[in-house]
Amino acid sequence: MKQFLILLSLLLFWNLAESQDWQWLNPKPQVSTLNSIIFTDPNTGFAVGNSGAIVKTTNGGDTWSAIEPVSDYNLLSVDFPDPVEGFAVGLYGRILKTSNGGASWSVLSTDIHNNLNSVHFLNADTGYIAGDQGLIAKTTDAGANWQVLATGLTLNLRSIFFINPSVAIAAGDSGAILRTDNGGQSWVRQLTGYVVNLKSVYFTDANTGYIVGGSYPLASDGVVLKTVNGGTSWELQTRALSFLPMSVFFTDDNIGYITGFGGILKTTDAGNSWSLLNTGSSNLLVSATSTNPDVLYAVGNTGTVIKTTDAGATWNCQTSITTQDLFSGAFTSNGNIFLAGSSGTIIASADAGATWALLNSNTSTDLKSILFTSPDVGYAVGMKGRIIKTIDGGVSWDTLSSGTSNNLNYVYFLDANTGFVVGSQGTILKTTDAGATWIAAYAGGYTTEYRSCYFTDPNTGYLVGAFGAIMESTDGGLNWEGKVSPTDNALLSVMFKTADTGFAIGVNGTIISTADAGTTWVLVVSNTTEDLFSMCFPAVNTAYATGINGTLLKSLDGGVSWFNLFTGTSTDIHYVYFSDPKTGYLVGNKGSVLKTIDGGVGIEEKSPSISFIVYPDPARDQITIELPAGFQSEPQNGSVVIYNLMGQQMLSHLLNSNKTEIDINSLPSGLYMLKVYSGGTSGSAKFIRE
Repeated sequence: MKQFLILLSLLLFWNLAESQDWQWLNPKPQVSTLNSIIFTDPNTGFAVGNSGAIVKTTNGGDTWSAIEPVSDYNLLSVDFPDPVEGFAVGLYGRILKTSNGGASWSVLSTDIHNNLNSVHFLNADTGYIAGDQGLIAKTTDAGANWQVLATGLTLNLRSIFFINPSVAIAAGDSGAILRTDNGGQSWVRQLTGYVVNLKSVYFTDANTGYIVGGSYPLASDGVVLKTVNGGTSWELQTRALSFLPMSVFFTDDNIGYITGFGGILKTTDAGNSWSLLNTGSSNLLVSATSTNPDVLYAVGNTGTVIKTTDAGATWNCQTSITTQDLFSGAFTSNGNIFLAGSSGTIIASADAGATWALLNSNTSTDLKSILFTSPDVGYAVGMKGRIIKTIDGGVSWDTLSSGTSNNLNYVYFLDANTGFVVGSQGTILKTTDAGATWIAAYAGGYTTEYRSCYFTDPNTGYLVGAFGAIMESTDGGLNWEGKVSPTDNALLSVMFKTADTGFAIGVNGTIISTADAGTTWVLVVSNTTEDLFSMCFPAVNTAYATGINGTLLKSLDGGVSWFNLFTGTSTDIHYVYFSDPKTGYLVGNKGSVLKTIDGGVGIEEKSPSISFIVYPDPARDQITIELPAGFQSEPQNGSVVIYNLMGQQMLSHLLNSNKTEIDINSLPSGLYMLKVYSGGTSGSAKFIRE
């Protein structure tokens, strides 16, 4: 009975952990690039993108929700022949279908393994897909079966458009254009003399059509081709756009739009001239659509969805307050959150990150660090000696005179009046009058770039920086002297959890610690080689450290040992803060803000597309993982990872066949989660080690 209760509690705990993870606060609802968008009516729209992302709106784009993905493969195109039936296609021949208006999606089984770049349906039954190596395939039974059509082409096709059930145009790499007038049974190549990669096809009527493209990264190669005879011949309409096009569509015979690297171009004269619109977004925009001539939507990098209701004159971002890189954060005593980043970006939240406001910082300089000494008074520092200050809770910001043009990396205050700023070329500045004046501290004439500082009391402080530099002050930061460092790697952050015990982190996964108030420092095993930017101790024994590529480390023994946690993102994370041992925030590139309410141990589980069995369960010496018959693991991707209840990775093993045996003798008794990964798909199961 006792064992049963223990097992039951473990299962309940595990189910709770599985149901919680790092949730996106910005961008919402997700951060993967969106590659294609379509609306089935003025209110209902869908966009698909990388990592199997599917998002949906039912209120004209005011809000978007993420639909549970059924595949981790990138999705590149989506089409709905009617409001109920929809199809999405992507890498490795992936074809998804919905029969309930996008509420749920399933993977269609086919023998096609080419990357699929475009899908176009004529009705609920008849549709076409185009992809790599000249692939065009047709279905007449709503995707149940696909017939590969002969194109005579091996170049990748990027777009397919049907003018009517008989006549279609497909376009792709190296200037490839194909035309059919018999529903795809035969295709004729159209030669234009332009060998750039063609991305998108659109026709305004039976005769007039457009193709756009270009060869990344050469924006000067951007071209617009036009036909006035149904695609029988094509003429160059515009060249050297200084803009790399990704898609094209028109709202009437004269008004059209091109999305791409650089924003959105608009024509009002049937493509004779194009002008660049001010969208307010610096992201790549991959695809666009409209619900009427005034209302348009575009999607792109970092999950961006922008909308206009005045034919492109003004745009609003539907999914994020910012996509600028965020470097630092400040949490005030009244619960407000401030985040700072590139191009002078400062965003604020008064409701624990549920909503955000973009503040006017009065600077376009990158802001590397932000700190508040009270709910009203805050400072931010950045490039070229920039220091700004607010005394009204971030409503307005004024520039302070720093006396330097060196880049400033970090700001730290001991109290309302006494603060420090450190930066490049050995810059160490101190103020004792709340930033009104700053004096340079003496650090032995070093020109080291300093990245972070921390004081354990009003007199004792520490600096870290390039080449493993560690500096200590015992006179309130007026003078600094070097300490022996155990590393030559740049140190990017330093903090102390007690007067004696401190840590510094840096590049290549470096973690060092001191137990004697900085007299000596030793290396700590971090279990990562990724650069580490920020750390936080929400409790004496609980610590977190973050870094590039979504790295998040956790320690449960006061920093003695560290293990990796799963964040669900590969975005660089520059800042971590926990308001208590359970509630934490991650801040990083592309406007990324994530939050956890379970200490970060939740393991995000997307609906698995690999089903398998694990036996025996419970197990003592080994487990067997048996995958479906015919399953072919990709050697570079097929693997299994075993996690404990805290989300710590315990074992990993390559998958070499449908049946894999794993030795678990090294695992302590307990409940474990097992995840299988292969080629962008995944699945999970639990087992007990006796």
